[in-house]
Amino acid sequence: MWGFKLEFKQSLRSKKFIATIVIMMLLYVPFFYIIRQDSDIGTMTTGEFITGIIQFLGGMATFFIAILALLMGATAINSEIEKGTLRVAMSKPVSRLGYITGKMLAQITTLLIALLISALVGIVGFMAIGAPVNGTVVREVILLNLLLLVGLSQLLLLGYLISTVVKSSTSALGLALVLFFVISLIMPSVVGYMAMTSADHQNKGFEEVYKDYATKYLFFEPTTQLKIIMNEVEDHEHQECYKIVRRVDLTTYKDETINKTKVEKCEYSSYEESHIEGNYRYYTTCTCEPRYGGLIYAINKSMTNFLIVVGMAVLYTGLALIRFLRMDLR
Repeated sequence: MWGFKLEFKQSLRSKKFIATIVIMMLLYVPFFYIIRQDSDIGTMTTGEFITGIIQFLGGMATFFIAILALLMGATAINSEIEKGTLRVAMSKPVSRLGYITGKMLAQITTLLIALLISALVGIVGFMAIGAPVNGTVVREVILLNLLLLVGLSQLLLLGYLISTVVKSSTSALGLALVLFFVISLIMPSVVGYMAMTSADHQNKGFEEVYKDYATKYLFFEPTTQLKIIMNEVEDHEHQECYKIVRRVDLTTYKDETINKTKVEKCEYSSYEESHIEGNYRYYTTCTCEPRYGGLIYAINKSMTNFLIVVGMAVLYTGLALIRFLRMDLR
């Protein structure tokens, strides 16, 4: 518990944590402004809104908080050795295993707090612009944070492994940044190109091929695995149909949805009627969309990807623990 309390306080006060939160908050402002100006968020269904918020919050977390996780882990041990604080800690009645376990748990808790701050600000922001926030949204956001925490913990623990191998904290930070750039940005692009080429040759959909390729070749990259899971929240086997009324201002050509009503089915697979009233042209359409399945549905559908994330986190934990327990801390 001593190691947990000490590390938890230090993590919350660290410049990396504060900078990450501040940058994310600054990016929220233009995002919500654009959404408020350009979208008909008031007419969104709960399923559409939850899908959107999962993609938004998940995207923010799998970039900014992912970098934070890797950098926190990469300097967790070597910086303590450089400052001499690790020897002081080991002089207290605490075992090596107890110390590093407490340290890991403290930093995982810090990541959870970062996720909760991001989610809370996101929900409040969406409420402020008239989004349909309800109990289902809150439940799904909680599940999203738990899912993200598992994936981000994998990066944190990979950072711990780096920290036990690279003695210089500065070198470890540089290595962690390069590693993140390569495994999270370059390699997914390469695999995406491979999937696109293969999809053309096999006459299959890109998303289907990419999921297969990413599962095989990016098993070590948690943010890709998380995105695969988050992309499966829609249940394409079941559909919901809606009658939509849009209004176009014939002067400014502003197009907005003014009504969206759920119907049992569309009489035709797709149709559109229009009429003019004053300066407006009204369009009435009926369309069927995939039903929102939820994160539990998505995890069940992508269980292999979820187990890969959990398995890699366990693997990195074991390797980091073994390495730390055998380290010369002088």
